[in-house]
Amino acid sequence: MPTDRTEQLTVEVQLMADPSLWCWEIRDRSRGRVLENSWTGEWNAYESPEEAYRAAQARLRSLARR
Repeated sequence: MPTDRTEQLTVEVQLMADPSLWCWEIRDRSRGRVLENSWTGEWNAYESPEEAYRAAQARLRSLARR
């Protein structure tokens, strides 16, 4: 039975040094690769880690629907 691809993905939230904002990464745990990043991919950053995490979860749900 095929596994849901999102089960292999994890979300990481990080504080950027400059600007002092939060960004997220979606990583493929099995390969150790970053698949998407809110800052370099979309130029989005967030005021708090919670806000960044919520945005990453929304993006992860979007990936699951594909």
